[in-house]
Amino acid sequence: MPTIPILIIVFGLLLLVFWITQFISMMNMDDSDFNGRYDKLIWASVLIFLNIFGAIVFWIWDSARMKRIEAEQDVVKVFRQATATKK
Repeated sequence: MPTIPILIIVFGLLLLVFWITQFISMMNMDDSDFNGRYDKLIWASVLIFLNIFGAIVFWIWDSARMKRIEAEQDVVKVFRQATATKK
């Protein structure tokens, strides 16, 4: 039984699942999560036309965005703790 075609099919299915999860993630994001007016449409086009490469680029962008949001929340938390101790 040839294992190479089976491995290719499994790898392709994993890539398809990754693409679908990234597309759903992008569609579930609010419009205010994007900087520009048409950014969601642009990302949808990138995901559709660039397929897996678009999904990888979106994943990198979304990961960086989430790290920035977490850092901003940490700064706010530290600021609130600092102002609460002064009172």
